[in-house]
Amino acid sequence: MALVKCPECGKEVSSNAATCPNCGTPIKGANVIRVQFPKTDTILGCYVYDSKGNTLAKCNVGEIASFESAQPINIKVKMKGLFGSAEITAKPGGRYAVSTKWFGGISIKEVDSLTGGESTNNWG
Repeated sequence: MALVKCPECGKEVSSNAATCPNCGTPIKGANVIRVQFPKTDTILGCYVYDSKGNTLAKCNVGEIASFESAQPINIKVKMKGLFGSAEITAKPGGRYAVSTKWFGGISIKEVDSLTGGESTNNWG
């Protein structure tokens, strides 16, 4: 979690907050969901889809795919060049890390930050 300034009143607010607790102004980016893909030499592209198969975000290996959702959303991640996919219910403001598994599979988990440990809370 990072602290950002409210665009209306200037008070410091959590980047995970939907609105400023002081004045009620919506905080830009509070609903952004971020998915970190691993860096690998064999992958051509990384994709995030919703449950209907619509593309929510795409990026290159080692990059972060991001999109906004005001509600929890079921997502599926795929990496071109691997046969597997992984699914999770992503929460607004959540951070997720994708990793590769044996024989071309992938997995996804919620993390506290995009550089570190697995989440120990429910992110809202």
